[in-house]
Amino acid sequence: MWPKKRVEEPTVQFVSIFKGLTGIPEINPRPAKAFIPQWWKDMPLKRAGYEHLHDVAGTIKACPSFPEYFSQGFIIPMWTDTVITLDLENNKFTWLSGKGANVGKGLDIFPWDSHPKNQLIDFVTPYSNGEPGNAVLKAIAPWRLITPPGYSVLQLPVFYEFNKDFSAMPGILHTDFASEINIQLIFHSKKTEIFIERGTPLVQYIPFKRENPLSHVVRDETKEDESRFLTEQLRVATKFTGDYLHQKREVLKNKQYE
Repeated sequence: MWPKKRVEEPTVQFVSIFKGLTGIPEINPRPAKAFIPQWWKDMPLKRAGYEHLHDVAGTIKACPSFPEYFSQGFIIPMWTDTVITLDLENNKFTWLSGKGANVGKGLDIFPWDSHPKNQLIDFVTPYSNGEPGNAVLKAIAPWRLITPPGYSVLQLPVFYEFNKDFSAMPGILHTDFASEINIQLIFHSKKTEIFIERGTPLVQYIPFKRENPLSHVVRDETKEDESRFLTEQLRVATKFTGDYLHQKREVLKNKQYE
């Protein structure tokens, strides 16, 4: 009997345009789960005073949506120590990166660019974590991002870092035919000088396969729906913890909703 042909999984490629950059693990793009924030790791599963109870009083760490989110896609960290100096009154900025190579000297291999106010700020005040944005700068990434044919990436801020200085602007890139990534960052800080340390999580990319958009319906509950919802509720009701993961494994195993 002939062995089954191995099916290659779709692969996302991060290609450095500077040789040697891949030899610095701290700044290499990595799966998002490698950047789980420390506050999440430190948070207990149960609220204080309720540790002895089995079935109630969990913190948000008991909610399955967060681990699912933290596991999605890839994060690009900042590739070099960088100082951004903002002159908000005159809408100007300068940057200093690495060991002193800076704008105007032709030495900087890690450049930045800006989006003038009449491209965005004149029309809307972008907010993130409750802070208004006052400038939009563009980090020219030293990476090229290549996805398989038919795959794009969703660009997102690294939300749960709760960065007070900047956040990446959401968008979609068709990286199967346009691999260059320039990261648009909204700056919220009122400081005139901002330091971004090498290794700081900068932007999150979640690959997805481009397909025809799903249609939708709005309807009343049926008998079949009622039975399905009851089973879902009983899955939760018959477990103290871990009901979501157990349910996920069972559904994937049985493919019962196909």
